[in-house]
Amino acid sequence: MPSTAGAGLPFDRDYPGEPGSLRSSRRDVVRVLGEHGVSVELCDTAALVVSELASNAIEAAPGRDYKLRVGVSRDGKVEVSVRNHSRAEFPESAGSLPPPWAPRGRGLAIVEALSADFGVDRLDGDQVVVTVRLAG
Repeated sequence: MPSTAGAGLPFDRDYPGEPGSLRSSRRDVVRVLGEHGVSVELCDTAALVVSELASNAIEAAPGRDYKLRVGVSRDGKVEVSVRNHSRAEFPESAGSLPPPWAPRGRGLAIVEALSADFGVDRLDGDQVVVTVRLAG
């Protein structure tokens, strides 16, 4: 069962690493951002980003939880991050991501195209955090 750390923003929740959690994570991000006055369009964009990042997390480590964190900065940007277990290699720069029309690996390219800022951080061990800022 997902666990919530605190109420309001930032929203911070763990989800099981299974395809059924995608619907819950998208629904949660739209609900939380909507409750904090974020536009419908930006909520929908955040839901797409969450869908792509969570799908990648599940594919990289089936059955292992992933953590979704969502917040809104003072300048109105929505920040979404997904932390998961992965030993996958990531491109050195956004310019080396596959194009959005590629048959595989296009999720990060789509996320990068939607974002105002995009980054991937490798943590100790086998964890990775993908963070995306969406302009408000």
